Amino acid sequence: YAQRTMERLNCMSCHGGDNKLPLIDHAGDKLTVAWLEKLFRGEVDQIHPDQGARMPAFKSRAKRLAEGIAALHGASIETETSVVDPALVTIGAELTGVSGYACIACHAVGETPALAAFEGQGPNLQMAGERLREDYFHRWMHWPQRVIPTTIMPKYTTNKEQALNGTILEGKPDAQFNAIWDYLQSLRKD
Repeated sequence: YAQRTMERLNCMSCHGGDNKLPLIDHAGDKLTVAWLEKLFRGEVDQIHPDQGARMPAFKSRAKRLAEGIAALHGASIETETSVVDPALVTIGAELTGVSGYACIACHAVGETPALAAFEGQGPNLQMAGERLREDYFHRWMHWPQRVIPTTIMPKYTTNKEQALNGTILEGKPDAQFNAIWDYLQSLRKD
C-alpha cells in the first residue's frame, strides 16, 4: 500500500534528491509511526527552517501510509515509549548546550533559535523526541555520516567506546547519548 501510494502521489518528485528536501529512502526506519501519521495529516510545521516547501496533507491516507512506510523498512508499527530519568535529562541538557557538544549552535530548541547555524540549520530539537525512533537516534549519534554520507552533522565519538567529550559520564558514548535521548524526550509537546 505504502509503495503504491507514494508512487501515485509522486513523492519522489520532491524527495528524490535533486531538491533540498529530505530523502525518504529510510523514513520508516528513522521516523515513528505516530509522527509520520501527524505529518501526513498536515499537523506538523516545517522540520527544517531553511526549506521553502511544506509537506502537503494526505489525511485520508495518513494512518495506513505511516504504518506502511514503517513496514517497508521492517520497523515496528507499535508506539515507542521511553521512561525519562530526570537526572539524565539534566545531563542531556548540558551535553546539548555550549559546555557539551553545542548542539544548540545549529539546532533550535522550542522557541529558542539556534545560536549560529553555520552551513545549515538542523531540525528543532523539541521535535526530535517525538519524531525519531530511539534505535535510529543512537545509530545517527554514533556516526551520522554512515547514515547520511552528505550530512554536515559532526561525529561525536572517536570510536564505539569513547566520546569526544571525555568528562561527562566518563566519556562513554552510549551513556551520553542515552542522556541526550532522555533530554529530547523531556522536550516533547505531544
